[in-house]
Amino acid sequence: MKITIFLPLIAYILIVAGSCRTDCYPNTEHYFVTRFMKNGKTTDPGYTNVYSPGGKGNIPFQETRYGERFYCLPIPLGKDQVTYYFEKPGIKDSIAVYYIRTETYQSEKCGMIIRYSNATLKSSSFTNVIPNIVNTDIADNDTYEITITL
Repeated sequence: MKITIFLPLIAYILIVAGSCRTDCYPNTEHYFVTRFMKNGKTTDPGYTNVYSPGGKGNIPFQETRYGERFYCLPIPLGKDQVTYYFEKPGIKDSIAVYYIRTETYQSEKCGMIIRYSNATLKSSSFTNVIPNIVNTDIADNDTYEITITL
């Protein structure tokens, strides 16, 4: 008898506690997911050093088990622009990206959040390639996509 009353009470408490949760805007670092394309497929461009001044060092080329190939270039929190350098023996390419950074108060629990929008490619030293920003506003997924067609 006690068990039949106790189990529904626990289930009710878990359901109520779970539904009272409010989610904060993702409090993670934002990124430019940068893909190099050749003949319609992502490719490894062979850069040995990819970085932004004042960044965390060399940014590795990533490849997923599903065949996705890209660089995850971090967006600095306190700046409205960033330049990335792509180096390999005898070549140093760069792209400069500008964006609007908006700080807003979300809630007492979540505090301030930063959202980015209107990303534009301001300069590029790539020759014979076409850099392009695929989406210009970061929504809840925390990433822009930059495609560089070789």
